[in-house]
Amino acid sequence: MKIKIYILFIFYLLLNSSLSMSKDISKNSLEISNDFEISTNSSSDDSQSSDGSEASNSKISTSISYYLIENLGLGLNWAYTNQEWSSNVSGTTTIITNAIGPKLSFHIGVNEKTNIKIFSSYSKLSSSIKTVGTEFDRKASTNGSSWSIGVGIAVFLIDNISLNVLADRYKINTRTSDIEGNNKSSGASVKAGISVYL
Repeated sequence: MKIKIYILFIFYLLLNSSLSMSKDISKNSLEISNDFEISTNSSSDDSQSSDGSEASNSKISTSISYYLIENLGLGLNWAYTNQEWSSNVSGTTTIITNAIGPKLSFHIGVNEKTNIKIFSSYSKLSSSIKTVGTEFDRKASTNGSSWSIGVGIAVFLIDNISLNVLADRYKINTRTSDIEGNNKSSGASVKAGISVYL
């Protein structure tokens, strides 16, 4: 519900924007971004027990984009995710994931200090899985891909630095070394970060 309200607010800004005084990203500019993400998801993989469990999830991503034309950037995105949860039934599991792939960004000026940022990315990912605290400790690996599309607000503190608040929808398809079949998940995330334009 919060994601839907956020997207409606973005469209409200678009409808009330003054494009004649917009903040444009110049051709040949380079954008370096760092984001921190808090996410929720629903998964078709129900192999993990949730009885008495506690979970933590953090994700940091860095991207570098080159603007081929005004406001349109193509770049490379890298993300690092650390997930950990513990359960009275299944012990403590830690999953560390690295993902890398192309990213496309498009800016729409609202005013001289604010942009609407539309973005999409595709990544190949790999994970290491480790479970301890059970009779049989587990080590496994996961490989797969992810795809996302989203929208957000970039507020420029000064001419070449912006604070970003972004929301996206994503889909993930993976295969785990010790489990037959594919695991599919989807969900929404909210990101906060900063961009520097050179």
